[in-house]
Amino acid sequence: KLAQVLKKLTKGLDVIDGLHIFTAHADVPDDEGLRMVVLPPTHFYTTTSAREVQDEILTYLQWNGSKPRYKGNRLLFLAPDHGAWGRVQDAVRTSMAWGSIIDDIQAGRINIDRAQEAQAKREHESADNVLPRAVRECYKWLLCPVLLRATDTTPIIESYPISTAGNSLPMEIERICREHELVITEWSPIHLRGKLQELYWKNDTVAVLAQTFWEDSQKFLYLSRLRNRHVLEKAIRAGATSTDFFGTAYGQKDGVFEGFQIGSGNVQVDGTLLLIEPGAARAYADQLKPTTAPTGYPTEPAPIGIPGVREPSPGIPTG
Repeated sequence: KLAQVLKKLTKGLDVIDGLHIFTAHADVPDDEGLRMVVLPPTHFYTTTSAREVQDEILTYLQWNGSKPRYKGNRLLFLAPDHGAWGRVQDAVRTSMAWGSIIDDIQAGRINIDRAQEAQAKREHESADNVLPRAVRECYKWLLCPVLLRATDTTPIIESYPISTAGNSLPMEIERICREHELVITEWSPIHLRGKLQELYWKNDTVAVLAQTFWEDSQKFLYLSRLRNRHVLEKAIRAGATSTDFFGTAYGQKDGVFEGFQIGSGNVQVDGTLLLIEPGAARAYADQLKPTTAPTGYPTEPAPIGIPGVREPSPGIPTG
């Protein structure tokens, strides 16, 4: 009964790809989809005692059944409030009790007159109307696991109270995700450049695969939780129109970038696309420009490559 009510209350939640009500971690897919896990009443949240629900969330982040979970940054959680659970229990019992009476009447196990039958139906309808409101007031916590820094090892659980006034539950969840940037639907290339500078373009590495960043953003809780791959692709295309954010190429060998571009905006986002640190990209572009020689003398070809450039890092540096 409770799961049915929650399913109706969350209908139309567009900010996620999958809703999992009282679903074991083994049955929550470990894929690119953005998913919300609705925790059962046994794992409630309170501001004074959150240890139990935190342990449960960590289990979901770490495990997909007997296998490790790799895409933990694709999960959000909806949790009940302990203080409001008693009213939900009463509402569920009342609704189920009147529902059982109606079933007995229809099956002929109870003989009552029409007036009593009509009253029983009104009571059942009234109880069913109370239940969604009680559940809405109980499931009032949106929980988001994060790591504040790449060097942190234990996630913290950020909690956001969901208002019960005005908007529907899906609208309130989407508002919180948007305002607190729990789910990114529009991303500026300046933010992408910032993360690449912080985590990837370092230790003489000036290029990283866009695919590596997308895969890492699904795994690591210190990276932005993008709504889907298209958000990253859009940020890359926007950034490729300028020389300020990154250069692009489709391969690198012996210091030479294949299909190198900077500032053109004509970029194809695929598994081979490299994002190049802007300073290194501008320096590389300067080397590609033809040199001007005195009349009558041959022009020496410009050297290709940047001293010290290494192959793109396969992932986030651990140090």
